[in-house]
Amino acid sequence: MFCVLSQKLSDYILNKNLILKLLLFTTTILFFSSCEKEDSGVIDPNYTAPVIVNITQSPTVVNASSSNPEISFPVAIEVNSQNQISNAYARIFNPGNTMIAEVLLQNSGGNSYSANASIGNISCLVVGVYKIQFQVEDNLGLMSNVFLKEFEVRNPNNSPPFIELTSLPDSVVRPVQDSVLLTISLNANDSDGICDIRSATFDAKRPDGVVFNNLPMVYEGNGIFKFSNYVTSTGLNGYFVYTFKVNDNSNALSQPVSDSIKFVQP
Repeated sequence: MFCVLSQKLSDYILNKNLILKLLLFTTTILFFSSCEKEDSGVIDPNYTAPVIVNITQSPTVVNASSSNPEISFPVAIEVNSQNQISNAYARIFNPGNTMIAEVLLQNSGGNSYSANASIGNISCLVVGVYKIQFQVEDNLGLMSNVFLKEFEVRNPNNSPPFIELTSLPDSVVRPVQDSVLLTISLNANDSDGICDIRSATFDAKRPDGVVFNNLPMVYEGNGIFKFSNYVTSTGLNGYFVYTFKVNDNSNALSQPVSDSIKFVQP
């Protein structure tokens, strides 16, 4: 009986040692596996992104002509980078904040990158404040800071806009009750291109001599401006005189054009 118990105890100890060895072996494998460097595709955070430290050349004012619209100017930047620069960009935005060009800058020696930007194929010259957005990328795909620079495009030979047509009724019969909607409009044009037209306003003079100045009109596109208001059963009768003006992007004003409406009772 004693021998049987001893044998069972011995077997139990052997099995327990075997289990402990297996656990130790498995733990060792897991430990070394976890120590292996995982290739997650993430760039080592110890790398430093390139930095644009200075814009060494960019325009302040660029003169252009509406008859042959082209915007040209040189640009240059200075970059600090631990790694090789693969791309250097100058993205150009018009006054409406639409990107109209992306220029690639080339290394011009040392840490300098430059280009001669030239924007052609412009159907209509838009004058005003433009923006250049500079940014570079290194060969690891790291992007630099964004550096912004503004410049103004001017047309030295700008011509003022002009009013081609006004559209008003000769007379309006006031309603017996409630109100009716009245819409007046004008057609404007500009020898520098219809895109150069910015706004239209008018002065309204009542029959009693009271004048309301610079009432804004809503731009409908294609040179058409409109203004709508309600005509009520009450109010002054007689001639209301409207004097219209159009403004362009260079702040040049058109010649004023006047028209009138006679308001009458039914």
